[in-house]
Amino acid sequence: MRREEFEWLERQVRKLKNVMDALHDFDLSEYETYKVHPWTPLKLICLMWWLSIYTHIIPNYFRNYWYIDLFSGPGLNFVRETRDYLPGSPILACNSYKPFTQYIFIEKNRQRYESLKRILSRLNLNNCRIYNEDCYAVISNLHINADHSFIFADCEKPSDIRWGTIEKLLRHK
Repeated sequence: MRREEFEWLERQVRKLKNVMDALHDFDLSEYETYKVHPWTPLKLICLMWWLSIYTHIIPNYFRNYWYIDLFSGPGLNFVRETRDYLPGSPILACNSYKPFTQYIFIEKNRQRYESLKRILSRLNLNNCRIYNEDCYAVISNLHINADHSFIFADCEKPSDIRWGTIEKLLRHK
């Protein structure tokens, strides 16, 4: 890895840490976490990078833009090997360069859903909708009136998402 690439990656890790530091008054032991491995920060850095690009550009062209997370998780990750806490995709989305006009979070697991709901309520976000259902059921019944949407689908295995969910989402901008 070249020095400038390493420095860029180091800055991104600091950004992840800064987002996590914003939750400093949270007792993290009170929340459900998603157990992850050391490669997860790289995935989160990629998501953060795309969210930054998206929220720098899209608001200049569209008034109503949504973030839709099909497998939101509990909002917090716990790296098993290092015992570090990391923000989940919903927290990163809520900390984008510019806020989305609407956030849709879908989490089928009841404990993860409850944890995410508690975290988001503590962050006082009022443009969030959280669903405790299968993403296919939510997307099938969701009226998406966004001009543009950023859709994040980080499932554990391909069978977690039905093709019908993707077809429905592809009908929208």
